[in-house]
Order: sequence, then C-alpha cells, then structure tokens
Amino acid sequence: MPLKALLASVMMASRGAALSKAGMARTGQYSHGSAHKHYNELLETLMVHIPAHLRKMDDVGVRAIDPNALQAEVASRNATIAALRAELAARDSELDQIRRYALALHQRTVEVEEQWAADHGHRVRPIRALD
Repeated sequence: MPLKALLASVMMASRGAALSKAGMARTGQYSHGSAHKHYNELLETLMVHIPAHLRKMDDVGVRAIDPNALQAEVASRNATIAALRAELAARDSELDQIRRYALALHQRTVEVEEQWAADHGHRVRPIRALD
C-alpha cells in the first residue's frame, strides 16, 4: 500500500491534480479506510512533499525526448557501425594475406632446413612438448 500511495501521489501531482487521501486511494486502487487508519502520517507527508519535490525537479529543466532527434542519432550510429565493419573487413583481408605469406614462408623454410640437413648428414627432429 505505501508504494501504491507514493505512485498515485506522484501521478496525480504530475498531472496537476490536487492531492487528497481519497483521491490517492482511488488512483492507487487501495482501501481508503485502512490506509487512513494505518498510514495516515505517510499520506499526509506525501500530500505535502510530493508536489514540492515535483516542482523542484521540473525547475531543473528535464528536456523532452524528441523522436526525430533519436531517429537521427540512431541513423548516425548505424552509419558509424557500417563504416567500422567495412574497415574491419578490409583489415581482416590484409591480415589474411599476411597469414598466407607467413605460412608459405614457414613451409619454404622447413623445406630448406630439411634439404640442408640431408646435404650435411644431419637429422632434423621435431620438437615435442614434455608432459
């Protein structure tokens, strides 16, 4: 019930309605009698402080949400993401070329080392990890 009373008082005050215990009970859909009996101090505090706090918050100047501005921001971010994806694809292509070159160089080095070992009578042993 206290949460319902709080929400009802905020909703009523934000719409400019005068706060009353009965009005908050109707808006918050709770029993007026039991709330008045058990939470009278809370209700009175809400009636006094909620309108003042809402006025104070409104003075801060919360800007309204502009759907067109949000749509433009989303479009801008989508363009940025598309550009970054294109850059990533280009760099990945360059990196793939470097990988292929490194693999070909490694394979050629292995062939040359094996040939040198065979020419000089050495044996090339693969390195194994010790457990």
